[in-house]
Amino acid sequence: LANGRALSFNPVVTNNTRDEWEAHAAESAFILGDPSLVERQNDESRIVADGIFRAVNGERIDDPGLSPESPYPDTMVPVWQIAPIEGNARAVMFNLHAEPNRQRALDDM
Repeated sequence: LANGRALSFNPVVTNNTRDEWEAHAAESAFILGDPSLVERQNDESRIVADGIFRAVNGERIDDPGLSPESPYPDTMVPVWQIAPIEGNARAVMFNLHAEPNRQRALDDM
């Protein structure tokens, strides 16, 4: 993160709205201000069109859209617009609801 600080807009997405949200995100990725989120830079890079992901053992993987330990198991909260984008682009499309501490905070809202 940029000096450990960022501000982001994170929509609430469910499995019922996921396909529509991911299509919108892929079409609108150019507004984020980082070309690496629109066009793949190498074989390991993720772009917005790859969809919502979670981190498992430090690796970014496709999010299955299920958090059974939550009272809202089919809820995803992907990072969307984040500022500054420099230093934070890797967070775009990360499902905050998949990370246990953030999930508890989001579930309590």
